[in-house]
Amino acid sequence: MTTIPVMRPTNKVPPFVKVIFKVQMFFIRRGMMGERIMIITTTGRKSGKHFSTPIGFVRDGDKLYALNRDGSSNWYKNALASNEATLEIGGKVFAVYAEAVTDEAERSHVFHDLYQKSQAMIYKRLGPNYNEIAFIRFTPKVEPNAGITP
Repeated sequence: MTTIPVMRPTNKVPPFVKVIFKVQMFFIRRGMMGERIMIITTTGRKSGKHFSTPIGFVRDGDKLYALNRDGSSNWYKNALASNEATLEIGGKVFAVYAEAVTDEAERSHVFHDLYQKSQAMIYKRLGPNYNEIAFIRFTPKVEPNAGITP
């Protein structure tokens, strides 16, 4: 009898993807990637180390939103575990609070209004059903109305 290996999902990022992330971060830190990708730096919930990765985002006033397909990415878990992160957008750095978006009206607004308009390719790829998608809201750690403006 032969045994068929079982493929298990993993959160390990392949080495070639890490190289791509580093190239993206190089351009983001120099303000060369526009208003769709930012670098998020979080503190590991287990290790306490700092981790940076590029992610897409949308803006709504002084709040930023990002999505994670099923909430399994380490950046997502780490941001929620500490309720804070550092974001780099257009060469500028911002300290933010991170919070899961659970309100259905806000989730619908973020996906159907914001993502459909500014991240149409992602919106089309994910389709109209967003129930499995995890959303996160970033708000600035500065005085009210100071906002996050590159």
